[in-house]
Amino acid sequence: MPLTFRKAQLSDLDLLVQTRLIVLRAANELPPDTPLPAIERQSRAYYADALSSHTHTAYLVFEGAHWVGAGGISYYRVMPTVDNPSGRKGYYMNLYVAPPYRRQGICTKLLDLLTADAHARGVTFLTLEATAMGRPVYERYGFHPMPHEMKFKAIKKRPKFGAFFRLRCQRTTISRMLAGLPPSCRPPGQKNTSRLRKTARLSPVRQNIPGCRPASPAPAHA
Repeated sequence: MPLTFRKAQLSDLDLLVQTRLIVLRAANELPPDTPLPAIERQSRAYYADALSSHTHTAYLVFEGAHWVGAGGISYYRVMPTVDNPSGRKGYYMNLYVAPPYRRQGICTKLLDLLTADAHARGVTFLTLEATAMGRPVYERYGFHPMPHEMKFKAIKKRPKFGAFFRLRCQRTTISRMLAGLPPSCRPPGQKNTSRLRKTARLSPVRQNIPGCRPASPAPAHA
């Protein structure tokens, strides 16, 4: 039975959402029945908005009434650059062909349809994210790696300025306390400035350190 490539409409919303879940489970090697409620909800909202605003084009592939594949392209705009003066970009997404129908040129046909749609809009800066399985197909089609892009991934929580400031204050206070101790009680390399000694003498910590003689009390006035 011949295959049919049909441009998706809002009436295909339920099928588009289901194809998105199928693609994500396959790409992430998840079991076919893995629930993805948040992605399902957001995908429905995305397709409803993007198809209405014409910022996404999707094609569905059928053998008779049986769905066998899909592909889409999302359109967006960034600041103009030398290699893309309009700033308009197209990003291929959700390209998928069911396993029994692969290696029959279906993905290439989907790329033809989506690329023609982009060129009809005047969009020529086209990119995609390739899986290991899809990479050879995309390379044969004309895609090549982009060496100048990076993806941000937070590694650890950055310290807040307040915490850093408190740490500096604590270190400064300890340095001032140590500066007023006799040389035998100070760590090696501790600076001994008169200003710091004067501040440190106000602290009772000196009297609690073994081996350090308490400061002599001031003589009483007659």
